[in-house]
Amino acid sequence: MTQVRKFHTGALLSITTRIAFQVPGYEYTLACVYDILGFMCGEEPYTHSLPRFRVEALPYLLDQHPWLRDVTYPPCPAGEDKKQHATDWLQKICAQYGEWFDVEPIPMDDHDILSPEEDLKRLGFKGTIITIDPSEGDNE
Repeated sequence: MTQVRKFHTGALLSITTRIAFQVPGYEYTLACVYDILGFMCGEEPYTHSLPRFRVEALPYLLDQHPWLRDVTYPPCPAGEDKKQHATDWLQKICAQYGEWFDVEPIPMDDHDILSPEEDLKRLGFKGTIITIDPSEGDNE
């Protein structure tokens, strides 16, 4: 049986629009992005891996909820408060489409599981990566 979780419309739209919406139940704005991408991809994302997770998850999210393809975030008019603009728009979308949606994970074969070091190297990081294993601490 496929695992399913309900996510707020704002979480789905944070993935499709690349605008981080404040979603009920999350302490900070990006928390819903970490949560939905971690759920869909089957592992907790690091900040630098969010774009890769989004690329992997987006086609599946759009297949599960085709209406998302038709929703475009309108530019904020000059002089208007951006946070209020986003909040008002999200409320309008929730009223039109609904507030909570079932989301399924992507197939594990379609997600690259990389260590943080591998992911940084994939991004072109050429510096020294220091890995610390807390289990190898001083036992005094």
